[in-house]
Amino acid sequence: MLGALASVLQIQVDRDLWSRWGRRASVMAVPPGGRPPAGSWTICIVDQVPEAEGVHFDIRGVPAALVEVNARWTITASHELLEMLGDPARGRFLPGPSIDPGARGRPVHYLIEIADPCESFSYLINGIEVSDFVTPAFYVGGRGPFDLRGRLTRPLEVPLGGSISWIDPYDGRWYRKRPDGEIVAGARASRAPNATADRDAALAGVS
Repeated sequence: MLGALASVLQIQVDRDLWSRWGRRASVMAVPPGGRPPAGSWTICIVDQVPEAEGVHFDIRGVPAALVEVNARWTITASHELLEMLGDPARGRFLPGPSIDPGARGRPVHYLIEIADPCESFSYLINGIEVSDFVTPAFYVGGRGPFDLRGRLTRPLEVPLGGSISWIDPYDGRWYRKRPDGEIVAGARASRAPNATADRDAALAGVS
């Protein structure tokens, strides 16, 4: 199954991601007990993830991810690969109007996580389910499609099941629209050690 998934993810990168985001990668499956090539970015498929799934940095300082085996594990593996390639340094932002109604559309800085806004959507490649992802038009506006499969109807649309994070320069705080649709505010941003980690720390415990 790992080999089949690796082949599908290679198709997704070459056919779908490259034409929208200009990102490439060589995807290969490493059997249990095997060793990936030096310098590889790894996605490890495990029985249980001790903390939240997601892209982190390993001891070499390069992107790495853990994916727990469950009914959606192929979608999650695709999601993590897309996010690795979309923003390897975990600190890329694009400006746009705030989606918080209380901010009245003032400019904010959105953290680029290309699979999170449409996380509830997936599609099939060779019979294997993979994650949908947003296009640059999702952040910068203009003509769609705003996600690969064309399910989103406008820029910065985040349906239930998706999420998006941003920093509001007005108060310097992190904000997030959660999968349940609620917008929550966190602590002030410091952007260290990287934006994703800073966001997670700023919003830790926020309900």
